Amino acid sequence: MCSFSFKNKLFLVVLISIVFSCNNDDNSPENETLPEAGQLVSYEIKSEFSQNELLTLADFGGLSLAKPYIQNGITTYSVKYLTEDKNNDLIEASGVVSVPSTNSQNDLILLNRGTIIEHTAAPSVSPIPTYEFGAALDFIVMTPDLIGFGSSSTIPQYYYINDKTANSSYDLVKATSTLLEEINKDTSNDVFISGYSQGGYSSLTQLENIAGLPDNFEVKACLAAAGGYDLIYVMQEILKEETHTSPAFLALVIYSYYSYYNETSGLESYFHEDIAEQIPTILNGNLSTSEVNDILPDSLHLLFNSNFISEMKNGNSDNSMYQHLNNNSIGTINTNIPIFLYHSPNDEILPYSSSQNLFNELESQNLNVTFESIEGDSHADASIPALIHAFLEIKSLQSDL
Repeated sequence: MCSFSFKNKLFLVVLISIVFSCNNDDNSPENETLPEAGQLVSYEIKSEFSQNELLTLADFGGLSLAKPYIQNGITTYSVKYLTEDKNNDLIEASGVVSVPSTNSQNDLILLNRGTIIEHTAAPSVSPIPTYEFGAALDFIVMTPDLIGFGSSSTIPQYYYINDKTANSSYDLVKATSTLLEEINKDTSNDVFISGYSQGGYSSLTQLENIAGLPDNFEVKACLAAAGGYDLIYVMQEILKEETHTSPAFLALVIYSYYSYYNETSGLESYFHEDIAEQIPTILNGNLSTSEVNDILPDSLHLLFNSNFISEMKNGNSDNSMYQHLNNNSIGTINTNIPIFLYHSPNDEILPYSSSQNLFNELESQNLNVTFESIEGDSHADASIPALIHAFLEIKSLQSDL
Protein backbone atom coordinates (compact mmCIF):
# COMPACT_ATOMS: atom_id res chain seq x y z
CA MET A 1 0.00 0.00 0.00
CA CYS A 2 1.26 3.43 -0.93
CA SER A 3 1.31 6.26 1.58
CA PHE A 4 1.47 10.02 1.02
CA SER A 5 4.41 11.89 2.43
CA PHE A 6 3.88 15.26 4.10
CA LYS A 7 5.15 16.95 0.93
CA ASN A 8 2.67 15.02 -1.23
CA LYS A 9 -0.20 15.96 1.07
CA LEU A 10 0.86 19.58 1.07
CA PHE A 11 1.06 19.58 -2.74
CA LEU A 12 -2.46 18.09 -2.97
CA VAL A 13 -3.92 20.72 -0.62
CA VAL A 14 -2.33 23.52 -2.61
CA LEU A 15 -3.57 22.05 -5.91
CA ILE A 16 -7.14 21.71 -4.63
CA SER A 17 -7.04 25.27 -3.31
CA ILE A 18 -5.90 26.57 -6.67
CA VAL A 19 -8.64 24.64 -8.51
CA PHE A 20 -11.40 25.88 -6.21
CA SER A 21 -9.99 29.38 -6.23
CA CYS A 22 -10.16 29.45 -10.04
CA ASN A 23 -13.69 28.01 -10.11
CA ASN A 24 -14.98 30.66 -7.74
CA ASP A 25 -13.27 33.61 -9.45
CA ASP A 26 -15.85 36.19 -10.57
CA ASN A 27 -13.85 36.59 -13.78
CA SER A 28 -14.07 32.91 -14.70
CA PRO A 29 -15.82 31.95 -17.95
CA GLU A 30 -18.74 30.48 -16.02
CA ASN A 31 -19.50 33.84 -14.42
CA GLU A 32 -18.64 36.16 -17.26
CA THR A 33 -21.39 37.74 -19.33
CA LEU A 34 -20.67 36.88 -22.94
CA PRO A 35 -21.16 39.64 -25.52
CA GLU A 36 -24.48 39.43 -27.37
CA ALA A 37 -26.51 41.39 -29.88
CA GLY A 38 -28.40 44.23 -28.21
CA GLN A 39 -25.81 44.73 -25.49
CA LEU A 40 -25.24 48.37 -24.60
CA VAL A 41 -21.56 49.25 -25.13
CA SER A 42 -21.58 52.92 -24.15
CA TYR A 43 -23.59 56.12 -24.22
CA GLU A 44 -23.03 59.82 -23.86
CA ILE A 45 -25.14 62.94 -24.00
CA LYS A 46 -25.17 64.23 -27.56
CA SER A 47 -27.30 67.33 -27.00
CA GLU A 48 -29.81 69.00 -24.72
CA PHE A 49 -32.48 71.46 -25.82
CA SER A 50 -35.13 73.38 -23.91
CA GLN A 51 -38.62 73.75 -25.32
CA ASN A 52 -37.88 77.32 -26.42
CA GLU A 53 -34.65 76.28 -28.12
CA LEU A 54 -36.50 73.58 -30.05
CA LEU A 55 -39.12 76.08 -31.17
CA THR A 56 -36.36 78.30 -32.54
CA LEU A 57 -34.58 75.37 -34.20
CA ALA A 58 -37.82 74.31 -35.86
CA ASP A 59 -37.96 77.64 -37.71
CA PHE A 60 -34.41 77.34 -39.01
CA GLY A 61 -34.47 73.60 -39.68
CA GLY A 62 -37.51 73.43 -41.92
CA LEU A 63 -39.63 71.92 -39.17
CA SER A 64 -41.98 74.86 -38.58
CA LEU A 65 -44.99 72.59 -39.17
CA ALA A 66 -44.02 70.69 -36.03
CA LYS A 67 -43.94 73.78 -33.77
CA PRO A 68 -47.53 73.53 -32.45
CA TYR A 69 -46.76 70.06 -31.06
CA ILE A 70 -43.50 70.79 -29.23
CA GLN A 71 -44.38 70.57 -25.55
CA ASN A 72 -41.13 69.91 -23.64
CA GLY A 73 -37.35 69.95 -23.80
CA ILE A 74 -35.24 66.89 -24.61
CA THR A 75 -31.95 65.17 -23.85
CA THR A 76 -30.41 63.10 -26.63
CA TYR A 77 -27.91 60.29 -26.13
CA SER A 78 -25.49 58.86 -28.67
CA VAL A 79 -25.61 55.13 -28.09
CA LYS A 80 -23.21 52.36 -29.11
CA TYR A 81 -24.38 48.77 -28.98
CA LEU A 82 -23.69 45.32 -30.42
CA THR A 83 -25.43 43.83 -33.44
CA GLU A 84 -24.63 41.19 -36.06
CA ASP A 85 -23.15 41.82 -39.49
CA LYS A 86 -23.92 39.84 -42.65
CA ASN A 87 -21.68 36.99 -41.39
CA ASN A 88 -23.51 37.00 -38.04
CA ASP A 89 -20.38 38.26 -36.32
CA LEU A 90 -20.85 40.81 -33.56
CA ILE A 91 -19.98 44.39 -34.51
CA GLU A 92 -20.49 47.75 -32.87
CA ALA A 93 -23.41 49.79 -34.19
CA SER A 94 -24.82 53.14 -33.12
CA GLY A 95 -27.87 55.36 -32.97
CA VAL A 96 -29.56 58.06 -30.96
CA VAL A 97 -32.06 57.86 -28.12
CA SER A 98 -33.95 61.02 -27.25
CA VAL A 99 -35.67 61.41 -23.90
CA PRO A 100 -38.25 64.06 -22.95
CA SER A 101 -37.42 66.31 -20.01
CA THR A 102 -40.48 65.18 -18.07
CA ASN A 103 -40.97 62.87 -15.12
CA SER A 104 -43.84 60.96 -16.70
CA GLN A 105 -43.79 57.37 -17.91
CA ASN A 106 -43.27 57.50 -21.67
CA ASP A 107 -44.12 55.32 -24.65
CA LEU A 108 -41.37 54.65 -27.18
CA ILE A 109 -41.15 55.34 -30.90
CA LEU A 110 -38.74 53.45 -33.12
CA LEU A 111 -38.34 56.26 -35.64
CA ASN A 112 -36.51 55.07 -38.74
CA ARG A 113 -34.38 57.46 -40.77
CA GLY A 114 -34.66 58.09 -44.50
CA THR A 115 -32.00 57.52 -47.14
CA ILE A 116 -28.60 59.07 -46.46
CA ILE A 117 -25.21 58.64 -48.13
CA GLU A 118 -22.91 61.10 -46.35
CA HIS A 119 -21.43 59.77 -43.11
CA THR A 120 -21.93 63.10 -41.37
CA ALA A 121 -25.69 62.75 -41.92
CA ALA A 122 -25.95 59.76 -39.57
CA PRO A 123 -28.37 60.49 -36.70
CA SER A 124 -25.69 59.92 -34.05
CA VAL A 125 -23.29 62.26 -35.86
CA SER A 126 -25.41 65.04 -37.35
CA PRO A 127 -25.69 68.17 -35.18
CA ILE A 128 -29.22 68.78 -36.51
CA PRO A 129 -31.80 67.17 -34.17
CA THR A 130 -34.11 66.02 -36.98
CA TYR A 131 -35.26 62.73 -35.50
CA GLU A 132 -34.88 63.84 -31.91
CA PHE A 133 -37.75 66.29 -32.27
CA GLY A 134 -40.20 63.47 -31.56
CA ALA A 135 -39.10 63.44 -27.92
CA ALA A 136 -40.46 66.99 -27.63
CA LEU A 137 -43.92 65.44 -28.07
CA ASP A 138 -43.38 63.45 -24.85
CA PHE A 139 -42.06 60.21 -26.40
CA ILE A 140 -38.80 58.33 -26.00
CA VAL A 141 -37.47 58.22 -29.56
CA MET A 142 -34.95 55.66 -30.84
CA THR A 143 -33.30 56.11 -34.25
CA PRO A 144 -30.66 53.65 -35.45
CA ASP A 145 -27.85 54.84 -37.71
CA LEU A 146 -28.08 51.41 -39.39
CA ILE A 147 -25.02 49.42 -40.42
CA GLY A 148 -22.70 51.51 -42.56
CA PHE A 149 -22.89 54.67 -40.46
CA GLY A 150 -21.65 55.91 -37.10
CA SER A 151 -19.72 53.18 -35.29
CA SER A 152 -19.95 50.86 -38.33
CA SER A 153 -19.03 53.46 -40.97
CA THR A 154 -16.17 51.34 -42.35
CA ILE A 155 -18.74 48.86 -43.70
CA PRO A 156 -20.64 49.65 -46.94
CA GLN A 157 -24.16 50.48 -45.83
CA TYR A 158 -26.77 47.70 -45.69
CA TYR A 159 -29.27 49.61 -47.82
CA TYR A 160 -32.65 47.91 -48.19
CA ILE A 161 -31.44 44.67 -46.57
CA ASN A 162 -34.63 43.31 -45.04
CA ASP A 163 -33.62 41.17 -42.06
CA LYS A 164 -30.50 43.09 -41.07
CA THR A 165 -32.43 46.36 -41.10
CA ALA A 166 -34.99 44.92 -38.69
CA ASN A 167 -32.65 43.02 -36.41
CA SER A 168 -30.05 45.77 -36.00
CA SER A 169 -32.90 48.18 -35.16
CA TYR A 170 -34.35 45.84 -32.56
CA ASP A 171 -30.87 45.53 -31.05
CA LEU A 172 -31.01 49.29 -30.47
CA VAL A 173 -34.32 48.76 -28.67
CA LYS A 174 -32.62 46.22 -26.40
CA ALA A 175 -29.75 48.60 -25.73
CA THR A 176 -32.23 51.40 -25.03
CA SER A 177 -33.85 49.27 -22.34
CA THR A 178 -30.49 49.11 -20.54
CA LEU A 179 -29.87 52.82 -21.07
CA LEU A 180 -33.23 53.79 -19.58
CA GLU A 181 -32.51 51.71 -16.50
CA GLU A 182 -29.14 53.41 -16.05
CA ILE A 183 -30.55 56.94 -16.35
CA ASN A 184 -33.62 56.05 -14.24
CA LYS A 185 -36.14 56.89 -16.96
CA ASP A 186 -39.50 55.17 -16.72
CA THR A 187 -41.15 53.69 -19.80
CA SER A 188 -44.37 51.81 -20.52
CA ASN A 189 -42.47 49.49 -22.94
CA ASP A 190 -45.17 50.20 -25.54
CA VAL A 191 -43.49 50.77 -28.91
CA PHE A 192 -44.76 52.56 -32.01
CA ILE A 193 -42.81 52.00 -35.24
CA SER A 194 -42.61 54.75 -37.85
CA GLY A 195 -40.48 56.17 -40.64
CA TYR A 196 -40.42 57.93 -43.99
CA SER A 197 -38.90 56.80 -47.32
CA GLN A 198 -36.23 54.22 -46.44
CA GLY A 199 -37.68 54.60 -42.95
CA GLY A 200 -41.07 53.47 -44.24
CA TYR A 201 -39.45 50.35 -45.67
CA SER A 202 -37.52 49.81 -42.42
CA SER A 203 -40.77 50.03 -40.45
CA LEU A 204 -42.36 47.23 -42.48
CA THR A 205 -39.23 45.03 -42.18
CA GLN A 206 -39.51 45.40 -38.42
CA LEU A 207 -43.13 44.33 -38.53
CA GLU A 208 -42.24 41.38 -40.78
CA ASN A 209 -39.42 40.34 -38.42
CA ILE A 210 -41.21 41.19 -35.19
CA ALA A 211 -39.94 38.02 -33.49
CA GLY A 212 -36.68 39.91 -32.99
CA LEU A 213 -38.29 42.43 -30.63
CA PRO A 214 -37.41 41.88 -26.96
CA ASP A 215 -40.20 40.06 -25.09
CA ASN A 216 -40.71 42.88 -22.60
CA PHE A 217 -41.75 45.32 -25.35
CA GLU A 218 -45.04 45.42 -27.25
CA VAL A 219 -45.59 47.05 -30.64
CA LYS A 220 -48.85 49.01 -30.64
CA ALA A 221 -48.87 50.27 -34.24
CA CYS A 222 -46.75 50.62 -37.38
CA LEU A 223 -46.95 53.89 -39.31
CA ALA A 224 -44.99 53.77 -42.58
CA ALA A 225 -44.73 56.49 -45.20
CA ALA A 226 -43.49 56.61 -48.81
CA GLY A 227 -41.34 53.50 -48.71
CA GLY A 228 -40.36 51.08 -51.42
CA TYR A 229 -42.00 47.78 -50.48
CA ASP A 230 -42.19 45.49 -53.53
CA LEU A 231 -38.72 46.30 -54.83
CA ILE A 232 -39.16 44.47 -58.14
CA TYR A 233 -42.28 46.51 -58.83
CA VAL A 234 -40.58 49.77 -57.82
CA MET A 235 -37.59 49.10 -60.07
CA GLN A 236 -39.76 48.12 -63.04
CA GLU A 237 -41.97 51.19 -62.63
CA ILE A 238 -38.93 53.47 -62.53
CA LEU A 239 -37.38 51.79 -65.59
CA LYS A 240 -40.49 52.58 -67.63
CA GLU A 241 -39.18 56.15 -67.75
CA GLU A 242 -36.15 57.52 -69.56
CA THR A 243 -34.88 59.53 -66.59
CA HIS A 244 -35.12 59.53 -62.81
CA THR A 245 -34.96 62.45 -60.40
CA SER A 246 -32.75 60.60 -57.91
CA PRO A 247 -30.17 58.37 -59.62
CA ALA A 248 -28.41 58.25 -56.24
CA PHE A 249 -31.25 56.11 -54.83
CA LEU A 250 -31.07 53.65 -57.73
CA ALA A 251 -27.29 53.40 -57.71
CA LEU A 252 -27.26 52.91 -53.95
CA VAL A 253 -29.68 49.98 -54.06
CA ILE A 254 -27.69 48.14 -56.71
CA TYR A 255 -24.28 48.88 -55.19
CA SER A 256 -25.52 47.86 -51.74
CA TYR A 257 -26.59 44.44 -53.02
CA TYR A 258 -23.40 44.14 -55.07
CA SER A 259 -21.34 44.66 -51.89
CA TYR A 260 -23.52 42.79 -49.44
CA TYR A 261 -23.84 39.63 -51.53
CA ASN A 262 -20.22 39.69 -52.73
CA GLU A 263 -21.13 39.75 -56.41
CA THR A 264 -18.20 38.78 -58.62
CA SER A 265 -19.46 39.67 -62.09
CA GLY A 266 -18.13 43.24 -61.96
CA LEU A 267 -19.96 46.53 -61.58
CA GLU A 268 -20.06 46.96 -65.35
CA SER A 269 -22.64 44.14 -65.42
CA TYR A 270 -25.07 46.58 -63.79
CA PHE A 271 -23.82 50.10 -64.39
CA HIS A 272 -22.97 51.85 -67.64
CA GLU A 273 -19.34 51.31 -68.57
CA ASP A 274 -18.59 55.05 -68.35
CA ILE A 275 -19.37 55.23 -64.63
CA ALA A 276 -19.10 51.65 -63.29
CA GLU A 277 -15.59 52.06 -61.89
CA GLN A 278 -16.52 55.35 -60.21
CA ILE A 279 -19.47 53.99 -58.22
CA PRO A 280 -17.52 52.83 -55.11
CA THR A 281 -15.88 56.25 -54.81
CA ILE A 282 -19.07 58.19 -55.48
CA LEU A 283 -20.93 56.22 -52.81
CA ASN A 284 -18.15 56.01 -50.21
CA GLY A 285 -19.90 58.34 -47.77
CA ASN A 286 -17.98 61.53 -48.45
CA LEU A 287 -20.70 63.07 -50.61
CA SER A 288 -24.27 64.06 -49.78
CA THR A 289 -27.24 62.61 -51.63
CA SER A 290 -27.71 65.83 -53.58
CA GLU A 291 -24.02 65.86 -54.56
CA VAL A 292 -24.28 62.27 -55.77
CA ASN A 293 -27.37 63.18 -57.78
CA ASP A 294 -25.41 66.00 -59.40
CA ILE A 295 -22.62 63.61 -60.44
CA LEU A 296 -24.68 60.66 -61.69
CA PRO A 297 -26.62 60.92 -64.96
CA ASP A 298 -30.39 61.12 -64.60
CA SER A 299 -30.73 59.23 -67.89
CA LEU A 300 -31.30 55.60 -66.94
CA HIS A 301 -29.57 54.40 -70.12
CA LEU A 302 -26.44 56.30 -69.08
CA LEU A 303 -26.67 55.07 -65.49
CA PHE A 304 -27.24 51.35 -66.04
CA ASN A 305 -25.95 48.63 -68.34
CA SER A 306 -28.48 48.21 -71.18
CA ASN A 307 -28.62 44.43 -70.70
CA PHE A 308 -29.33 44.90 -67.00
CA ILE A 309 -32.20 47.27 -67.81
CA SER A 310 -33.62 44.73 -70.26
CA GLU A 311 -33.45 41.87 -67.76
CA MET A 312 -35.11 43.94 -65.05
CA LYS A 313 -37.90 45.03 -67.37
CA ASN A 314 -38.47 41.47 -68.57
CA GLY A 315 -38.44 40.03 -65.05
CA ASN A 316 -35.49 37.68 -65.59
CA SER A 317 -35.52 35.75 -62.32
CA ASP A 318 -32.12 34.22 -63.14
CA ASN A 319 -30.50 37.64 -62.78
CA SER A 320 -28.86 37.78 -59.34
CA MET A 321 -29.84 41.42 -58.81
CA TYR A 322 -33.46 40.57 -59.59
CA GLN A 323 -33.25 37.86 -56.92
CA HIS A 324 -31.78 40.27 -54.35
CA LEU A 325 -34.54 42.80 -54.98
CA ASN A 326 -37.16 40.10 -54.65
CA ASN A 327 -35.67 38.57 -51.49
CA ASN A 328 -35.48 41.93 -49.73
CA SER A 329 -38.99 43.07 -50.65
CA ILE A 330 -41.59 43.19 -47.90
CA GLY A 331 -42.94 39.67 -47.65
CA THR A 332 -45.70 38.04 -45.66
CA ILE A 333 -46.93 39.98 -42.64
CA ASN A 334 -49.13 38.12 -40.17
CA THR A 335 -50.17 40.46 -37.40
CA ASN A 336 -53.08 42.08 -35.61
CA ILE A 337 -51.03 45.23 -35.08
CA PRO A 338 -52.64 48.28 -36.75
CA ILE A 339 -50.79 49.43 -39.88
CA PHE A 340 -51.02 52.98 -41.22
CA LEU A 341 -49.63 53.79 -44.66
CA TYR A 342 -49.02 57.31 -45.99
CA HIS A 343 -47.86 58.56 -49.40
CA SER A 344 -48.05 61.73 -51.46
CA PRO A 345 -49.52 61.33 -54.96
CA ASN A 346 -46.88 63.84 -56.10
CA ASP A 347 -43.93 61.66 -55.10
CA GLU A 348 -41.41 61.71 -57.96
CA ILE A 349 -38.89 59.28 -56.41
CA LEU A 350 -40.88 56.34 -55.04
CA PRO A 351 -44.16 55.54 -56.81
CA TYR A 352 -47.36 56.25 -54.95
CA SER A 353 -48.69 52.97 -56.32
CA SER A 354 -46.09 51.12 -54.23
CA SER A 355 -48.03 52.05 -51.08
CA GLN A 356 -51.41 51.57 -52.79
CA ASN A 357 -50.45 48.05 -53.85
CA LEU A 358 -49.22 47.16 -50.36
CA PHE A 359 -52.45 48.48 -48.87
CA ASN A 360 -54.52 46.39 -51.29
CA GLU A 361 -52.51 43.28 -50.48
CA LEU A 362 -52.71 43.72 -46.71
CA GLU A 363 -56.41 44.56 -46.87
CA SER A 364 -57.06 41.40 -48.88
CA GLN A 365 -55.50 39.47 -45.98
CA ASN A 366 -57.99 41.14 -43.61
CA LEU A 367 -55.24 42.93 -41.70
CA ASN A 368 -55.95 46.10 -39.74
CA VAL A 369 -54.58 48.55 -42.32
CA THR A 370 -55.43 52.07 -43.48
CA PHE A 371 -53.95 54.16 -46.30
CA GLU A 372 -53.97 57.95 -46.43
CA SER A 373 -52.79 60.32 -49.15
CA ILE A 374 -50.80 63.19 -47.71
CA GLU A 375 -49.93 66.66 -48.92
CA GLY A 376 -46.57 67.51 -50.46
CA ASP A 377 -45.40 68.61 -53.88
CA SER A 378 -42.49 66.16 -53.92
CA HIS A 379 -40.95 63.24 -52.04
CA ALA A 380 -38.91 65.56 -49.84
CA ASP A 381 -41.72 68.07 -49.38
CA ALA A 382 -44.08 65.40 -48.02
CA SER A 383 -41.71 64.09 -45.35
CA ILE A 384 -42.63 66.49 -42.53
CA PRO A 385 -46.42 66.31 -43.13
CA ALA A 386 -46.14 62.51 -43.17
CA LEU A 387 -44.35 62.34 -39.83
CA ILE A 388 -46.75 64.87 -38.27
CA HIS A 389 -49.64 62.69 -39.45
CA ALA A 390 -47.94 59.68 -37.88
CA PHE A 391 -47.26 61.38 -34.54
CA LEU A 392 -50.81 62.72 -34.29
CA GLU A 393 -52.14 59.25 -35.06
CA ILE A 394 -49.96 57.85 -32.30
CA LYS A 395 -51.34 60.45 -29.88
CA SER A 396 -54.85 59.37 -30.87
CA LEU A 397 -53.99 55.71 -30.40
CA GLN A 398 -52.54 56.45 -26.96
CA SER A 399 -55.85 57.88 -25.82
CA ASP A 400 -57.59 54.66 -26.89
CA LEU A 401 -55.20 52.32 -25.09
